Amino acid sequence: MNSIAATLADCDDVQSLATTLAQVCAAFGPVAYLRIMTLSNRGQREALCFIQLTTRANEAGLAALLQATWVDDFLTLRVPLGGVDHALLAQSLAPYPGVAMTK
Repeated sequence: MNSIAATLADCDDVQSLATTLAQVCAAFGPVAYLRIMTLSNRGQREALCFIQLTTRANEAGLAALLQATWVDDFLTLRVPLGGVDHALLAQSLAPYPGVAMTK
């Protein structure tokens, strides 16, 4: 798991995951579609994320960063819900200067 995926896994609720994921995606262009569904698997809370950018050309880079898979026309990412480490996220996003961190 890369550091971005690990940081996403530290989000403790859907709102913090959506905010963090939107910040990561913004480095690759405007987000056209972002939906998060919650799941419960053997007592472990998880989120299933579906993402599309407005520019398809940038989605390959985002898919590689997030280690996401394609389902139909959506980048799909499954994330366990935990608690966020903002220092790790900031370090992970350092190569993407267009991403602004907020708490």
